[in-house]
Amino acid sequence: MANTELDRLFDELTRSFIGFDRWYPALTTRPTIPSFPPYDVVKGDDNHYAINIALAGYNPDDINIEEKDGMLVVEGAAKPASEDDVKRYVHRGIAKRSFRLAWTLDDHMEVIGAKMDNGMLSIGVVRNVPESAQPKRIPIQVAGAVEYKPEEMVKEKVVEPEKTKSRLW
Repeated sequence: MANTELDRLFDELTRSFIGFDRWYPALTTRPTIPSFPPYDVVKGDDNHYAINIALAGYNPDDINIEEKDGMLVVEGAAKPASEDDVKRYVHRGIAKRSFRLAWTLDDHMEVIGAKMDNGMLSIGVVRNVPESAQPKRIPIQVAGAVEYKPEEMVKEKVVEPEKTKSRLW
């Protein structure tokens, strides 16, 4: 899709969605996807994910996992082999080199832990939506039908229509 088509599509979307303009640069650039090390992203349910990375030959001390500014970054450093190690290999097929993998995390996504078992690094990611961001039902009070108490509406953060200066009411 050409950038002009994408620009037009994005302009149409921004008419209906608010706050998504920060995603435009991510949608218009094509990131290079590393092929090493191989990994899977597994969705457990709507709120739980696991990232499984095959890291045969790496020790946990060789790996750094960091969550910062909405990004999850996993880096591995390959320690240089000594001359004695190199001389012992007849064939070296298990790759051990430095790498960097990065994922952009959605809002409210949080890394909950990581474990290494038999050369497989598993990272748990969960969506923790705070109560203030979850949908909530707004009650509608009808004057005269039930006991109408404006002071209770203020406690529930509902404003009386006749006290606002907006013409929308």
